Amino acid sequence: MSRRRRGNSALDGALRAKGKDGNPVWVVFLAALLGSLVLSATTVLAFIELARAVDPTLATAEGAVTGVSREASYDSDGSPTHYYAVDISYDLEDGHPVTFREYRGDLEGAPEEGSVVTVKYDPCDPSTAHVSDGREVFRSFIRFAASAIFLLLVLHVLAETIRKRPRP
Repeated sequence: MSRRRRGNSALDGALRAKGKDGNPVWVVFLAALLGSLVLSATTVLAFIELARAVDPTLATAEGAVTGVSREASYDSDGSPTHYYAVDISYDLEDGHPVTFREYRGDLEGAPEEGSVVTVKYDPCDPSTAHVSDGREVFRSFIRFAASAIFLLLVLHVLAETIRKRPRP
């Protein structure tokens, strides 16, 4: 007599369950899980950008773009990823010059060589700096809004899938 091992019947049933449209319910839950991870990453990025934008410990200076160059990095299969390196210099309050490099994903977001930019920097470590275009707060709120819309969409899909699931 062979004994067949029985698993958790509720879990087995949930994994085999199909919605009215014929799609397995677990696919929807997997999509919701992956969506939640994307949502979390987007929200964390928004918090980081917002924190950088409103950090009261950062000092502000006027800087100049001294160079813009296109660079590439290559992944394991040799495919290039292009980005732009922007060289910026600014003077500290005591007159000492500081130069740093900032990387941009596309040239549209990069300031032109010779242009004047606002630089936010750490007074304790002036090489830790970034260009502030004044839109950081706006971009972080856009990310928050996109995250909220995505969360509502995921919850709606989950609720509809559960509601339409055939009852045993």
